[in-house]
Amino acid sequence: MPKEGLFTVQIHWAAFYLFKINLPGFSRFQF
Repeated sequence: MPKEGLFTVQIHWAAFYLFKINLPGFSRFQF
Protein backbone atom coordinates (compact mmCIF):
# COMPACT_ATOMS: atom_id res chain seq x y z
CA MET A 1 0.00 0.00 0.00
CA PRO A 2 1.37 3.44 -0.88
CA LYS A 3 2.43 5.67 1.97
CA GLU A 4 -0.08 8.36 0.89
CA GLY A 5 -2.93 5.84 1.04
CA LEU A 6 -2.00 4.73 4.54
CA PHE A 7 -1.74 8.36 5.65
CA THR A 8 -5.22 9.10 4.26
CA VAL A 9 -6.67 6.07 6.06
CA GLN A 10 -5.12 7.19 9.35
CA ILE A 11 -6.61 10.69 8.97
CA HIS A 12 -10.00 9.17 8.13
CA TRP A 13 -10.07 6.99 11.24
CA ALA A 14 -8.70 9.78 13.45
CA ALA A 15 -11.51 12.09 12.29
CA PHE A 16 -14.06 9.30 12.78
CA TYR A 17 -12.97 8.65 16.37
CA LEU A 18 -12.83 12.37 17.21
CA PHE A 19 -16.36 12.78 15.87
CA LYS A 20 -17.55 9.73 17.81
CA ILE A 21 -16.00 11.04 21.05
CA ASN A 22 -17.44 14.54 20.55
CA LEU A 23 -20.89 13.31 19.52
CA PRO A 24 -22.44 13.69 23.04
CA GLY A 25 -21.12 17.27 23.12
CA PHE A 26 -22.69 18.00 19.73
CA SER A 27 -26.02 16.53 20.86
CA ARG A 28 -25.97 18.63 24.03
CA PHE A 29 -25.17 21.74 21.98
CA GLN A 30 -27.92 21.17 19.42
CA PHE A 31 -30.70 20.10 21.79
